[in-house]
Amino acid sequence: MGIDRNLADFLLSARDNGVDFERVATLGRLNLFIDHRSLRTVFRRHGVHLTDAEIRALRTANGGYAEPFLRCLRAQEIVSIDASCYEQASVIHDMNRPIGDELKRRFSVVLDGGTLEHVFNFPIAIQNCMELLKVGGHFFAHTMANNFMGHGFYQFSPELFYRVLSPENGFRVHRAVMFESRIGNPRWYEAADPEEVGERVELINSRPTYLLIHAERIADVPIFATPPQQADYGALWKKGVPPKYDSLGLRGRLHQWGKSHNDLLLKYLPGALYDLGVSTITRGFLRRGFPRRQYIPLNSLQDIPGGNLHGAAGLIPSDSAAAPNHPAEEKKSPAA
Repeated sequence: MGIDRNLADFLLSARDNGVDFERVATLGRLNLFIDHRSLRTVFRRHGVHLTDAEIRALRTANGGYAEPFLRCLRAQEIVSIDASCYEQASVIHDMNRPIGDELKRRFSVVLDGGTLEHVFNFPIAIQNCMELLKVGGHFFAHTMANNFMGHGFYQFSPELFYRVLSPENGFRVHRAVMFESRIGNPRWYEAADPEEVGERVELINSRPTYLLIHAERIADVPIFATPPQQADYGALWKKGVPPKYDSLGLRGRLHQWGKSHNDLLLKYLPGALYDLGVSTITRGFLRRGFPRRQYIPLNSLQDIPGGNLHGAAGLIPSDSAAAPNHPAEEKKSPAA
């Protein structure tokens, strides 16, 4: 769990656009996984020029944990929540279980640097994250999307966060950015909401792929009063009638024909050929990579489709990046 150069860039971009980091809750105590040169580059990209001594202090203070970096975002209170005390977290609480009322609606930012995929009871864990935030607060996540099987319990799709962090639950997703792990600078893609593009937003690729999420709490309403559903199923159920495949052109007619002749195809086609045929009929020819209709290529994380989130905001002054206080000086909260 930690902040790497990509998450740091993502957070600084949000800070530049007016996000308030005054009171931050982190899932686990986050490490700062950024080398000296990369940290200097990320800060300079956002107009912050630090000396080598300041960069060194930022990386080594607090034993390599990320509190000094978060204070550069003007965090006044930093509370870490973990199931174990082995890294001296502020609050000892298992995110598989609901949080106590004393932590609800308390924070301006909740930050997941790679924890949620390791928590078995994901619905409770994400609800905890949502309830930690006050209205106007922001949720950030850096998690696994593709080709990380075995890293944690789960890999996540953009749609999961679009459906969970939805207006029905008092949230709005500002950004869902995906990128592949590669040498050098990543290629960034803004992932579309399946509900808006009218189709599933899928990805077939061979590289480890990450997902960055930024959402805002816009209302204090009951969370999960109605369980989230995938957008395409929700649309079909709302219509209340089965899909008419003959209205989908040649592919639709092939789908209808394949369903009516399924027993015959199973009997005479070899297994691999049958699987390929059914997959092609039902889903079309699968494309590798990031389809342009579902993913908007970005030159950098500073590219925000549709403009800034909250209008232009002042950059962090360089003197705010001085070595932060010792973690013992952080304001503690009672364990849940």
